[in-house]
Amino acid sequence: MGSPFHPFSVVPPEIISQLFLAYHATPDNASLSGLRSICLTCKDWRDIAYSTSELWSMIDLHLRDPIPIMLVDNLRTLLERSHEHPLTVVLRFHCHVWRSVVDRDRATQFMTLLLDNVHRWKVAHLEFQCESYPSFHMNTVRTIHVPHNLISMVASSPKLRTRRDIGSQSHVHGLLYFKNITSLEITLPPQFSMLKSLNLSLATYSSLQSFLSGIHVPNLEELEFHFAEFSSFGSHMKSIKNFLKTTSGQITSFSIRNMCIQEEDLLECLAILSPSLQRLRILADPTLTAIDYYAIENVTERTLEALTYDPEQEPLCPQLEHLTLERCIQATDGALSDMVDSRWRQHSELNTAPRLRFLRAVFRYHTHPIDARLDCQIRYGSMR
Repeated sequence: MGSPFHPFSVVPPEIISQLFLAYHATPDNASLSGLRSICLTCKDWRDIAYSTSELWSMIDLHLRDPIPIMLVDNLRTLLERSHEHPLTVVLRFHCHVWRSVVDRDRATQFMTLLLDNVHRWKVAHLEFQCESYPSFHMNTVRTIHVPHNLISMVASSPKLRTRRDIGSQSHVHGLLYFKNITSLEITLPPQFSMLKSLNLSLATYSSLQSFLSGIHVPNLEELEFHFAEFSSFGSHMKSIKNFLKTTSGQITSFSIRNMCIQEEDLLECLAILSPSLQRLRILADPTLTAIDYYAIENVTERTLEALTYDPEQEPLCPQLEHLTLERCIQATDGALSDMVDSRWRQHSELNTAPRLRFLRAVFRYHTHPIDARLDCQIRYGSMR
């Protein structure tokens, strides 16, 4: 590079540094081997690479047994050369029973070193097939994609705006070996003060139980529980109600899909959310069988009457503007129409009263000619 005939001899180091970043950003060169290629080309390139902190701020590692011998040294190199630049962490941890004490100790050193720098994390993509983790503070995280049983790992993230929960199966073997990382800051329960929308796609109610026990979202506005399979709830409703009570002051949208609860429990949930709730969606996947649909018919006249305006008392969810009922309504024909009509009349008489603007009801095997006619009118745009 020092030769005047070299094509890069007149290129400023700043430009070369940007070229290195572009090269390292390509999928084929994102690993440490790409950085080694740059550094081994010549001394000048190596010096430029060493002085470019951002070039070393991407940590993309896949941990599984056996643990690589140079794992800890490679991580230490990345942390040192990235200086204090915010880190992008892509970590895939597929842990099993350790084959040797050496593997266990090496993994312990790696996790300890990585978590010592958690304050520098900016973007994190974590794929862990483990069960037990500590909670700690991450002050610079903007976007994070984690399984539900890692919820405690993103505690107190003031800049967090987006979170997507995918649910995962529980594993017996976890980070029980890494007891030393509990010396980091612990926040119980984890609090997401800036999180506004939460969509949980879970496999079973046990996944939901694990999630609810470790999160606090006081400013949540939209909440959806989506179960991959039909799931029945009974004694577990207490934790759900307690969770809603801690967030009820802000929630405007509440949705449940494939979640079977008693109508009494549904009414209690709506009573908790009533002051602010504007959108209610009770959903069901088309893959469910007729027996499943019949089992989850938790909307009867009790719910519809509670939502109906009465001159003597305010109805449940007075702010409601959007109502979706994809399960077969088990109520007297006309009860749904009466509820809708009462809300329209109230809106006409009191302009301050919110108007029901959207209604979708599914009639699967009960005959509801009056309510079905209302549904058709709404579909063809004749809402008053």
